[in-house]
Amino acid sequence: MNSWCDNRSAITVVCDPGIDDLLAMRLLEKIDTSPKQIIPTYGNMPTAVTSFNAADFIRVCDSTWTLCSGTGALEQKSKNWIDGAQGENGLWGLRPNSIPGVYNSVKPIPTTRVISLGTLGEVNNIIQRTNEAQLLIMGGVFERFKENGNTSELNIRLNTRASQMVFTKPAADTRVVPADVAFDVFWTRETVEEVRDSSDMGIWLKQILLANYDGGRYELGNELYDPLCVFLAYFPEYAQWKKSGIRVGDDGKTVFDSSRPSVMTAVKIINPDEVSKKLLAMIFGDSSS
Repeated sequence: MNSWCDNRSAITVVCDPGIDDLLAMRLLEKIDTSPKQIIPTYGNMPTAVTSFNAADFIRVCDSTWTLCSGTGALEQKSKNWIDGAQGENGLWGLRPNSIPGVYNSVKPIPTTRVISLGTLGEVNNIIQRTNEAQLLIMGGVFERFKENGNTSELNIRLNTRASQMVFTKPAADTRVVPADVAFDVFWTRETVEEVRDSSDMGIWLKQILLANYDGGRYELGNELYDPLCVFLAYFPEYAQWKKSGIRVGDDGKTVFDSSRPSVMTAVKIINPDEVSKKLLAMIFGDSSS
């Protein structure tokens, strides 16, 4: 199974920042120097909020990141966004120590590498135009429903129609990292407190992580859903993979279905403690760790 390192083309990240998304994008910044564009979408918070958070992220990154406008995927109307209790930006009101300003979005350019860390409406619009792409999806839950707190995973169920379309006609190289495997990869509060990254980005991310503990969002540990997804794109040897189609029910539940076009799904993490430590070192330290 090839690593994404074999492809050096530009990357489109569709996401809903979100601390998990911010950590994942920080990791991507450290391990891939290719040009990158962010298309904010809804998920834990509405698009207007996640776009603001994406712009904050870009302000403290280098010039390889571009903020893009979406194609207008239908947004679920909700009064109960998951991060809604965490301040106006879903990040406890915390912002990076950077010069305030407005970061205007532009029209995205076509890319052959797409990472989906949010709902799949924008992703579906992308691959409907061309399925000759590498697509990486954080989404779905197949067995560990109790730990997930629902029989369906958020990124899939918030736009089940788009999710169904993506897996009915998946991109040529589609890889899925479901919630099941992320439950084994996490940091404790003590681990986060030991972070010594003094960059504006490192300080901001650490503040948000600790605020999630203080606010009760995290209890024993914070599962690393989105950063794990990005990590496995570049280091697929740290997971066992299952080749099968996926069917999405009208309730957003995902099941393996061999009659559907095949994708590769991570079903088990090899040495999750080591992966957790590597993620910490890569995100808050030297990318060569």
